[in-house]
Amino acid sequence: MLHTLLRARPRNWLTLPVLMILAAMLSAGCTTVPDAPEVRQSPNDDRLYQFLTLDNGLDVLLIEDPDADKAAASLSVYRGSHDDPDEREGMAHFLEHMLFLGTDKYPDVDAYGSYIARHGGRHNAYTAADHTNYFFDIQPEYLDGALDRFSQFFIAPRFDPDYTEREKSAIHSEYQMQLRNDPWRGFAVRKQVMNPEHPGSRFNIGSLETLSGDIRDELLTFFADHHSADEMGLVVIGNQSLNTLQAWVEERFAAIERRETVPAADPPPLFAEGALPKQLRYQTLRDNELLSFSFPVPSIDPYYDRQPLSYLANLLGHEGEGSLHQILREQGWIESLVASPQRSDQNNAMLSVRFRLTDQGRAHQDDIKAALFAYIELIDNYGIEAWRYEEQAAIAQLEFDFQEKTNPSAYAYRLSPNMRLFPPEDLLQAPYLMREFDALLIRRFLSYLRPDNILVERAGPDIEGDRTEPWFNVSYSVEALDLPDRSTLAAQAGLAGQLTLPDPNPFLPESLAMIDTKDEQPQLLISDPGLDLWLARDPSFGAPRASTYIEIAVHDGLNTRTDQVHARLLSRLIQHELNAYAYPAELAGLRYDIGTTTAGLRISLSGFSDKQALLTRDILQVLSEFEPDPDILALLRDEQIRNWRNFRTERVYQQAFSGVNHLLVSTSWHPDELADRMQQVDADSLQAWMLQKLGAVKVTALLHGNFEVSDAREMAEALHRGLPLRPLHRAEPQVLSLAERGPLRMQVDVDQDDAGFVLYFQAPDDSLQSRGLMGLTAQMLRNPYFTDLRTEQQLGYAVITTPTVLHRRGGMSFIVQSPVAGPDALFEATRNFLTAYRDYLADMTASEFESHKQGLITQLLQQDQNLAERSQRFWRDLDLGFISFDSQAQIAHL
Repeated sequence: MLHTLLRARPRNWLTLPVLMILAAMLSAGCTTVPDAPEVRQSPNDDRLYQFLTLDNGLDVLLIEDPDADKAAASLSVYRGSHDDPDEREGMAHFLEHMLFLGTDKYPDVDAYGSYIARHGGRHNAYTAADHTNYFFDIQPEYLDGALDRFSQFFIAPRFDPDYTEREKSAIHSEYQMQLRNDPWRGFAVRKQVMNPEHPGSRFNIGSLETLSGDIRDELLTFFADHHSADEMGLVVIGNQSLNTLQAWVEERFAAIERRETVPAADPPPLFAEGALPKQLRYQTLRDNELLSFSFPVPSIDPYYDRQPLSYLANLLGHEGEGSLHQILREQGWIESLVASPQRSDQNNAMLSVRFRLTDQGRAHQDDIKAALFAYIELIDNYGIEAWRYEEQAAIAQLEFDFQEKTNPSAYAYRLSPNMRLFPPEDLLQAPYLMREFDALLIRRFLSYLRPDNILVERAGPDIEGDRTEPWFNVSYSVEALDLPDRSTLAAQAGLAGQLTLPDPNPFLPESLAMIDTKDEQPQLLISDPGLDLWLARDPSFGAPRASTYIEIAVHDGLNTRTDQVHARLLSRLIQHELNAYAYPAELAGLRYDIGTTTAGLRISLSGFSDKQALLTRDILQVLSEFEPDPDILALLRDEQIRNWRNFRTERVYQQAFSGVNHLLVSTSWHPDELADRMQQVDADSLQAWMLQKLGAVKVTALLHGNFEVSDAREMAEALHRGLPLRPLHRAEPQVLSLAERGPLRMQVDVDQDDAGFVLYFQAPDDSLQSRGLMGLTAQMLRNPYFTDLRTEQQLGYAVITTPTVLHRRGGMSFIVQSPVAGPDALFEATRNFLTAYRDYLADMTASEFESHKQGLITQLLQQDQNLAERSQRFWRDLDLGFISFDSQAQIAHL
């Protein structure tokens, strides 16, 4: 995996005198900088970019995309939770919430959200440690109106006293919703061992306690002290010209004040001097056994274009033959290994190696630790080599050179925080840059991977500590460690002789040639007994990539729990068998997955097309020759059972929403039911199931992208050779019809303080027209329902209205998780809302209704942003029998 490293761009890079000279030279208002830096872009990116800085200091990146059917914008304020006042933890997060609730120009609390929703868009925001990011997307023709409303957040927010008090409850509800979330609990406990002088050691969400009292004046002061135009970055994407976008931005955002702000937090080291090594033990709610090793290192910002920490993480996290992952997995000690560099702030970073342990692995934590340091020693002695760096750099360059578009909103909100971290010319390319092999620099960072510079974390459900974390009520303990040096620890590793560094990657694409044809809709190229193969040649995204879907349908499908658990376990076993061999393919941009459908198994591949046929043949060979190993089967069976049992710790509203599916869809069962059935599976039962189910199969395949007809025919031959193809009926799930029974109310009885509630309305039939009407109704109700139950009544943080399609049957759901109201009260509030909205709907003008309708049409007809999106759309339609591959367009044109 390639990791993004960030570098802080020097602040005040244009001094005030320079800005004054430029202002005199150029026209009044907002101006671009003469000889503005050219933003380097992928050769496969046909958009136009312009970087400019307004007179008030706001950095702006404009992106002209004539083909875009969605516009988007993101503004990052370079202040976050690290800037919270000591006595007001969560203030930055609270401010983020408050900016949505009315401005002087648009005082209605719902003015921004309703405008965005009415015109087919969505909006959101998040508060990070060192920045706060606000973003939206919308139909392009309404971008200027959205920018006008958006800009007012940062010019003249109202901070209405009434909503200042109400929104504290929303903050508290968000905090309450995370109380049983293990990642948040671990994050909170980790703060207890950090340097208490570091702002990251503080509680950062906020609560009724930390935000108590009349704090409106403090909120105004915080806004004034930390919100200045020269400490912000704005990204705007539209199908208008750069000149038009610039004019809109100049008009809308020039009024953001440039203030004398309080300097941004300058964090000290993450851990106080002499604090490490330490071991932190804490209790989880999920049945997961976790062991992690974290090494604090200096800032990685200055080295974003060389990525020394990513180089080391890529070696430590490798899963190929002889890797740390493979050897420990073979021992049966770990389920997974993840090595990742983490930018903490402008002064600090971390390299973490995290293991999920098996039951057997609990007794071998010291062996795992010794093996980790043995692998670090191996890297130190033999792993810092130019060819390895150049291979990683080549893969990164391939990804950049053949970069495809993504969702405009996601693209904008990824870019805006980075505008202060990278120079403008590298803004797009920075995540992919590995410009220079610097062995000394890599060794410098490797030198921090020492036993005396380590935080060891051990987490599991049975851990009982001698302390309690105050905000999440987590039981934990901390102890100092007395560890020998790295070489001594490495020498203790009994597995050291089995560890090897990766060989050259055999899956690097050798041919990047593009097919010479126009893009096509899928055509049924081959229809043999037992095989339907569809081909869609498609070079339209400019990259030599392709997608392959292969569904292996079995007799009667997976229509029972027994079928489901055996198929799920088989898919995991096949992937386990292939992992060490296929992991280099993933690194080289070729990913695969083996999953289950109602009909049977599904193999999917995506990425560079050059080696897809090779990997597909290998997967089919392993599947056709597979014999389960009882020990590996027991290991993977127990892992899957734990995963299913852990569903009970998911958020209450997610459990309730899943319950709709379990109740109404014939091939969906509660995870506890599947876990119970999985306990009965062993090697003999799996072998018997395979003989019964895989003796004859029907294959439906779709090849899409950079494929020739000859490639498809070769695939057909491989499928004929590798599988016993026979004509079979393809099983489909059945959806229970609620008919005249009205909406379905779903709630769950769980050991959590919050209440979860779902009210599901089913479409009257399976028609596309009914699905479209449900989608339109959900879009119209989404924002007002949120405003009523969350903003006005403060009944919960998660308040959701969403279309809900079960197989072919449309529907919509109202979903709430509340810490203050039970299911009955939530049902009554929802019913009252629907009653009131019925009157509003009756009075809605034709133009308002048309706006909502056009907004939905825009979403339905939105162009595929990349090959993967189009492949998934084709496969969804094929799975549902829409062989015209235009179900969304049909709904839009009804």
